[in-house]
Amino acid sequence: MGAIFFLFALIGVIPIVLGLKVGGLVVVIGLIIATIYWIIISTIGSAAQGVLTAALYRYATTGKISTDIVPEHLLTPYTTVYH
Repeated sequence: MGAIFFLFALIGVIPIVLGLKVGGLVVVIGLIIATIYWIIISTIGSAAQGVLTAALYRYATTGKISTDIVPEHLLTPYTTVYH
């Protein structure tokens, strides 16, 4: 999951690069936007990691999965499910 959020974090470089191309105050604005974006991405990534860890711990200790997860989706993860 870390690789996915790393790729999302790379998007934060765009405002910095644009700021460097334009120059002046836009560089500072680009850095502020990138910093805020990185804080948001790291918060979401941390929350997702916590949810995954809790779900895996529950499964490892009890053998039960959450009621929100359909067992058939776990058995065939790469197939399309039509409702």
